[in-house]
Amino acid sequence: MDGRDAEFLKTVSLLGCEVHSFDPSNSNASGGHLGNSLAGNYGNGGVVNQHKMWLEWRAPRKRKHKTRGNLGSVSQTLADIMAALGHHTVHFLYADLLSAEWRVFQNWIETGTLQSIHHLVATVHLQWAGFEVGGTDEEVLRYWFSVLQGLQAFGLKLVHSSAGEGHSVLKQTVANAHSSYTLSWVNTRH
Repeated sequence: MDGRDAEFLKTVSLLGCEVHSFDPSNSNASGGHLGNSLAGNYGNGGVVNQHKMWLEWRAPRKRKHKTRGNLGSVSQTLADIMAALGHHTVHFLYADLLSAEWRVFQNWIETGTLQSIHHLVATVHLQWAGFEVGGTDEEVLRYWFSVLQGLQAFGLKLVHSSAGEGHSVLKQTVANAHSSYTLSWVNTRH
């Protein structure tokens, strides 16, 4: 997705999908880029629900019962967000997590959250290892590969990829690679 995210989300919501957008900055400084969004077939009359928060990969230390519609703090796991919204399924999820995607994906694999996602579009960033990811370049590449294998093991099939700008991978210039890719997966188990 690109700068037309706001238009896309509005169109999807007008088609009868319930749409939620998560952006901790809650600003339009990015030219309409709404960051992280999920949609389901629940319908709410063309409204894009905007939440000033981001997806977390760490489980909260003390889990308190969330009531439907109460999202609470600025960061939550996807499972907690879904529970607070009363959803068991996400039909479409778009995420640009700005290098947190590797740990978020790992969380979804470990918690089984992936089984609730039908279509996932995410931007993966390769300029540096990512949040809380460390080791040699080889170890980081193995970790990234294991996360991608985990997505596949949960039934997600890569159906499209689009290269982003730049040619920096792990802080090194690589002419035939890009700094980010937007990847689209479909859950084959649904």
